[in-house]
Amino acid sequence: MQVPAPSSFALTFPTQYGPFTASCYRELAPSQVDRVYNLALNGYYNDNYFMRVINSTSLKIIQFGTNGDPSISQKYNWNSTKLSPCGIILPQPPSMSYQTNLSNTFGTLSMSTSYNDTTATTWNATAELFINTGNNSRLDSMLFVPICTIDEPGMLNVLKFPTVGELTELGGSGVSLTKLYEEGNSYITQNPSWSDLAISSDVSVPCLTVDCPCFSSPSPTPAAPSQSFSDVLFSPLSLFLVVLICSTVSLVSLLRNNERIRNRWNRWQWQRLAEEENPS
Repeated sequence: MQVPAPSSFALTFPTQYGPFTASCYRELAPSQVDRVYNLALNGYYNDNYFMRVINSTSLKIIQFGTNGDPSISQKYNWNSTKLSPCGIILPQPPSMSYQTNLSNTFGTLSMSTSYNDTTATTWNATAELFINTGNNSRLDSMLFVPICTIDEPGMLNVLKFPTVGELTELGGSGVSLTKLYEEGNSYITQNPSWSDLAISSDVSVPCLTVDCPCFSSPSPTPAAPSQSFSDVLFSPLSLFLVVLICSTVSLVSLLRNNERIRNRWNRWQWQRLAEEENPS
C-alpha cells in the first residue's frame, strides 16, 4: 500500500565511492515524491547500479533506478509486458500537481522519463531517477521536475562515479537498459569491464520533519528502572520469603519445645513411678 510521503525527508545512498544524501520535498511534485518515498521504504533503491553517467557538453547527468532483482524492476519497466498496472505514475506533467521552485542544475535530483516532442510532455515516469551534475536547465521546460537536492559532500562523491558510455538504446556502447531490466544486476556483474560501476547499498530514509510517524525510527525499549536495596527488601516476593522463613523457624522452635516438654513429662512420670515403688 502506498502512503503519502512526509512534507520533507532524506534519502541517504551509501556507495563504494562514498554516500550522498538527497533531501526531498513533497510539494514539488506530490505524486512523484510519494512514489520515490514508498520505493525507498521498500528497498527498491538498494543495490542499484548508476548505469548511465554522462558528462557531455549538452547533458551532464547520472541515471539510476533499476532494482537488482528483475522480477521487481520489470514491474516498473514502462517497455515491458510485465509492467505493473500502476507502474507508470499518473497523471504526469503538465496534468499532475508540481512546482518549479528548483531547476535541473548541479546538485538536484529528478525523475527520469521519456519526452514526447509532438505533445511536448513527459509521459512514462516510473522509478528511475537522475542526478544533475551540471547545468541542465533546458530540461525544465520539458517538465523534468527536480524533487530533491543533494548535499555538497555527497556531490563530491557522486562526481567520482565512473562512466561506461551512453546507453546502447541511445546509440552508445554502454549498458543496455533493456537487458538490465530483464536480467537484473547479473547483467552488469557478467561484464568485467563494468566492475567499477557505482552501486548503492541499503538506502536509509530518515525524516526531516515530524509528520512521518509510520516510518520513523522505532523508539528504543525503555530500560528497566534500577531498584534500590530498600525496593528489593520490601518487594512482595521478599516479604513472602521473610514470612515463610519466620514461620518455618517458629515451627521448628515449637517442635523442639514440644520435644523438651515431652522429655520433661516422661522424666516426671518415671520419677513418680519410682517414688510409688520405693516409698520413703
